[in-house]
Amino acid sequence: MDTGPQRKRFSPKNPHRDGSRGDSSKPYKPSKYKVMSKEDRPKCDTLVKDLKAGSKNLSMVLIILEIGKVTITKDGHELRTAKVADKSASINLTVWDKPGTLLQPGDIIRLQKVINF
Repeated sequence: MDTGPQRKRFSPKNPHRDGSRGDSSKPYKPSKYKVMSKEDRPKCDTLVKDLKAGSKNLSMVLIILEIGKVTITKDGHELRTAKVADKSASINLTVWDKPGTLLQPGDIIRLQKVINF
């Protein structure tokens, strides 16, 4: 009694249902990245209107509205002040050195592990 072609089952050792190895001939390896625990994850994105002095481990999504002139400190560091906003309000954000050179008006940025002084 012939039941037709046998289907291969999905397994962690062979994630491709057709039995092939995909584009690579390397064996399947589980991801090296680990899922963050609930305690380590930011609770949710904090809004600008909800910022409080001394807050820690904040996560925010902001849009850059404008970037101010560069200021050089006595130690030779570059400081840039950018006006950023979310749907609730706008604030000034100070960025040091190289990350500040990458910012452009209109960029959407995600800040994580933010500490508000």
